[in-house]
Amino acid sequence: MRPGKFLLLFSLSAMIFLSCGGPRKVFLTPHPPSKAWTDVERNPQKAISFEEESVYDIETKGFAYLRLGQLDKAEEYFKKALDMGEEEFSYLGLGMVEEKRGNLLQAYLYYMKSVHPEADKKLKEIKNRALSQALASSSPEEISKALIIDPQSKEAYIRLAQIYIAKGNYFLASAYVKKGLEALGDDPQLLLLYAKVLKMDGKIEDAIEVLKKLNSLYPSEESREMLFNLEEELERKRIKERLKPVMGKVILSRGDLALIIYAYFGDVLPEGRPPIITDLYRGEEMEAILKVTSAGLMRVYPDHTFLPDKTVNRLAFARIVFRVIRMLNIKFSSLSFPVLNDTNSYEARAMVGLGIMEAEGGNFKPYDTIKLEEAISAMEKLRKIYREGRVE
Repeated sequence: MRPGKFLLLFSLSAMIFLSCGGPRKVFLTPHPPSKAWTDVERNPQKAISFEEESVYDIETKGFAYLRLGQLDKAEEYFKKALDMGEEEFSYLGLGMVEEKRGNLLQAYLYYMKSVHPEADKKLKEIKNRALSQALASSSPEEISKALIIDPQSKEAYIRLAQIYIAKGNYFLASAYVKKGLEALGDDPQLLLLYAKVLKMDGKIEDAIEVLKKLNSLYPSEESREMLFNLEEELERKRIKERLKPVMGKVILSRGDLALIIYAYFGDVLPEGRPPIITDLYRGEEMEAILKVTSAGLMRVYPDHTFLPDKTVNRLAFARIVFRVIRMLNIKFSSLSFPVLNDTNSYEARAMVGLGIMEAEGGNFKPYDTIKLEEAISAMEKLRKIYREGRVE
């Protein structure tokens, strides 16, 4: 055995400096104390004057300075020994330095690197306090260290996500929430936070999927309301995109009306066998026309034409909208059929009774051409009725 190693075994046999005046703590099997270690215990001031013949002498001086309360010098000597390759006692000593400074988080990280049995005891003693210290920080770098102490610290994942949300860094916020879900499973608090992060990042469809999962596992009023609002937002975007070909127009054609119906209710139209149509020549209308005709909402003429450029009057519009109501299976607790001066049409009276269309002074004006503004208004009102009555 090298003299330095032998000296270390002697010198670390009874490290009384741990409690500075308290009961003695023996780290290893006791050996006859060496002169150097005796001085560390009885006269640490003398111990620091010994020549440094090996890395173990350097560590011994580190412990002597620690006993004297000279923490900066102790740290200097432990780091010097560490640079020379001695880790077990150097990391232990550095952990004790940081613990005396009150930096429990850093102490914990040093103790983790030491394989000495005393380091393992120290880890158990300061774990909860070190974790609290990490979580009390406002620095994401410090809080992330809490996950080294406890990889299942939900508070750490939430705190980190909130910090990066405030910074506008939704990528990192999302990453920490996902790590939390991996560590803790489908936690309701983390799932809700994940949906919120996705929403802020503009990933509405992904947020909706997370909320659907959350509502299936842990339904709550907040998650249901958020899901409803996000579905509404997503639907609004789809409607706006699908309405682009008709925006700016005043008088509507049959092709325009097909686009409007498709914009608002295309995702819930029943699938059917599309009819043969010979006069579809505008690409933006084609899918809409095929959808509404296969659903039976608009007719195809006997000669297989749709006449997409033909204008639509208010009565024809009322009849088509009423078909949409039946297709959506909307139920009404009460439905009035006001008397109209210029038409006895069941559908026109129903549209006025529901408040979807207007008849000023009782005049429906059935043969006036439907205007874009009125058609959009009617679809908005119908959509609201449908949304409010929909069972999620």
